[in-house]
Amino acid sequence: MKDKIAGIARGRIEYELPRISLSRDRIVASVEIGHRLSGRVSISNDAEKSMKGLVCSDNRMMEPVTNQFVGVSNSIEYVIHAENLENLTSVDGALTFITDCGEIELPYHIDVVAPTMPFGAEKIETPEQFAQLAVSRRKEALKVFCDAGFRPFLQFHEPKSLYLYDFLKKSSSDERAMEEFLVATGRKMPVSVSVSRASIEYNDI
Repeated sequence: MKDKIAGIARGRIEYELPRISLSRDRIVASVEIGHRLSGRVSISNDAEKSMKGLVCSDNRMMEPVTNQFVGVSNSIEYVIHAENLENLTSVDGALTFITDCGEIELPYHIDVVAPTMPFGAEKIETPEQFAQLAVSRRKEALKVFCDAGFRPFLQFHEPKSLYLYDFLKKSSSDERAMEEFLVATGRKMPVSVSVSRASIEYNDI
């Protein structure tokens, strides 16, 4: 701005501002409940001149991490927050770029979807599916059970089991905790031991 004022004082006036351009015309994204998603967009102008500006959002869910910039071509990072959301929803809004070359808006559409858990090349979509896969791929299931994302996954799909999960996670054995969780939620039969005789007598010793 100071450069512009100095230019006007010297009689140098630019009547036409450079045209601002963005690397994309819209942001469309899906983010799972309990998670966050980051992305980038670049801003420049057709005159290839250095410009400076601010980035504003109309919703706290869409955070411009890079909220100030200066340069010929600028990469702007943004983060979509769904860490504390509990319900499925869709959000429409816009990021506004206020620069010394003018203003421009970047509209966005965000779908907040149900949380899933990665399981090798697959995705677990329900606690029942987790229990079924735990039978045949126990080691991978244990990693999922201990993952930080399993709690928000459970909180959305089966909140009634959240207290049980938190209690069992205090166990010194993660494998035992997962076993007891599956049994307590009715997804696995408890292991029982039985004998065919009440007692055995040895008379020749």
